[in-house]
Amino acid sequence: MRLGILALQLAPEVPCTPSPSQEVISLRDKTIKGCRACNVCSRNKDKRCNTRDDEDSDALGTQAIAYAKLGNKTTALQLIQHARQIKGDDTLLMFREATIHALAGNTAGAVSSLRQALQHNYSLEEINSDPELANLRRTPEFAQLLQEFTKKAPK
Repeated sequence: MRLGILALQLAPEVPCTPSPSQEVISLRDKTIKGCRACNVCSRNKDKRCNTRDDEDSDALGTQAIAYAKLGNKTTALQLIQHARQIKGDDTLLMFREATIHALAGNTAGAVSSLRQALQHNYSLEEINSDPELANLRRTPEFAQLLQEFTKKAPK
């Protein structure tokens, strides 16, 4: 699902018309709401989320990636942490958390999240091919992680 369409579904009052070539740019300077149940991610940071809606956690993860691509790492990290609170065992959210850390230049955080995703059987092939992790793949920490999980892979 395109990021702009997802944001529009969560916050229909926010005008969002993504161009085919720039999914994330349409989110710039827009108020994107958090989950439908509490809006904790965007406005009421002192509230606790009681929702367990998988759609909300997936949407929050997508929004987190969008904010990370726009350079807003603080909001991106808040959103992905909230999503992980809702659905902590979701490997895609673990991977998205790693991507956010990588985009923010936090190698240790990215490797830690990738390690967790790989421990839960996330695709090593996808990690090796994702363009957003290109800079991370050039680090010694990533090489060590790759070596660790390549040895564990069944032959």
